Amino acid sequence: DSDTISAALKPDMPTIELCLGAAALSLGMVMAGTGDIKSFKLLRTLRWKCEMDVKYGNHMAYASAIGLLFLGGGTCTLGNDPADIAALLISFFPRYPIFTHDNRYHLQALRHLYALAVRKRKIEAIDVDSNEKVLVPMEFDFGDKMCHKAMTPSILLNRGKTCKIRVTCDRYYPVEVVLDNVPAFNSTLSIFVKKKSGRLSYIQDPHGMRSLFTQVGRDRVAAREFIKSFVEDHRMVMYANHICDSNEGEASKNLSLSSIHMGDFCVDIVQECLRDEKTDAINIHLALYNDVNCIEKVACPSTKIQEFRLLKTLYRNSD
Repeated sequence: DSDTISAALKPDMPTIELCLGAAALSLGMVMAGTGDIKSFKLLRTLRWKCEMDVKYGNHMAYASAIGLLFLGGGTCTLGNDPADIAALLISFFPRYPIFTHDNRYHLQALRHLYALAVRKRKIEAIDVDSNEKVLVPMEFDFGDKMCHKAMTPSILLNRGKTCKIRVTCDRYYPVEVVLDNVPAFNSTLSIFVKKKSGRLSYIQDPHGMRSLFTQVGRDRVAAREFIKSFVEDHRMVMYANHICDSNEGEASKNLSLSSIHMGDFCVDIVQECLRDEKTDAINIHLALYNDVNCIEKVACPSTKIQEFRLLKTLYRNSD
């Protein structure tokens, strides 16, 4: 008797498929535009079934859910205004057709009204030096302890009326942007960021193992190429090409210096100034180096010696 009752209470397959289609569309609307991998795997598994009980409408529901998951190629999401909710209700009404021209329960042309609820809310980061789009981890703070992190390019989700967007990584300088009316935002927000000295982008160094702080060498040829990979200023590139050249004699001759360690000195000060983000101090180091070599050759004015004593005292008292 118990088996008979259980069999009578068990829902039939069309009802189960109807519920699965409604659940898939609900998941697609919640995760619209995020491209979530776990959701995509689940929807792809549901769509893979090719049984007699799975009708055209069920496949349409799963395909629509996958389309919502990658809405606008990951640049758009769905609005939550009353008009948007009404358009979504009409579009995804859970009465699915049996075949392509089945309009008995729901006019299939109304399925396209979801486009009225689409909102473009793309968040991208642009490097101010290269003017190129870059990958930057950002934090989205909606208040009330609702906060999530994402890597740009990303989308702005419907989690509050206001949002604070912050750059929270050690490779770029901190930036904060405040959006006062998130539901009305329907555009692309470009946030300009500046990379810190001695760091590589997330495309060049995804795991942070190739920063200037972890690799310091004394081989001038290798160090020159390594320094050039960290800077985008053409003046620093020219400095790395000519001043840090492996031809020590030519470099010393061009700068009127006799020391054979000129190339090593240039590499050291470039690495130090890039590490401390004080590239303007390179000229001061070169001037001091030139003065020290001149003192060894010719008589030096007493004023110059006094200046060196003052610098020496300042250097000792700065620790």
